[in-house]
Amino acid sequence: MELVGHTLGPYQVLEKIGHGGMAEVYKGFHSALNRFVAIKLLGQSLGADPNFAKRFQREAQTITVLDHPNIVQIFDFGVFRAEPEADGIHYLVMEYIDGKDLRAEMARRGAGGDAFTPDEILGILGQVAEALDYAHQRGVVH
Repeated sequence: MELVGHTLGPYQVLEKIGHGGMAEVYKGFHSALNRFVAIKLLGQSLGADPNFAKRFQREAQTITVLDHPNIVQIFDFGVFRAEPEADGIHYLVMEYIDGKDLRAEMARRGAGGDAFTPDEILGILGQVAEALDYAHQRGVVH
């Protein structure tokens, strides 16, 4: 199902911004709050599996309790049904971060022969380590 241009609850789906093995991510907009969001949708085939659906919900519940500048915030979780009797699409609404994608930036720099400096690498790894340490201290393992 193509979601761009549709709404999921109060969220207008604007554009697809990423995908992975389990989910797709869209940029959305909540007009009542005047806020852009990222909407992560569990793949329909996976959402039909109760184990994956529960895992996706646990992910939302786990991340919601984390409050760290290097961990994206979760705003909402739900199930969207295009029609009342249709299978639902599980979604997670997160903070939208407008910035560069690390993988794309690495590719861009690699193609131009402009690798990250050691200080830039340490800065990135430091931020990741701080977030992981914070999460691990709260019993969350990524």
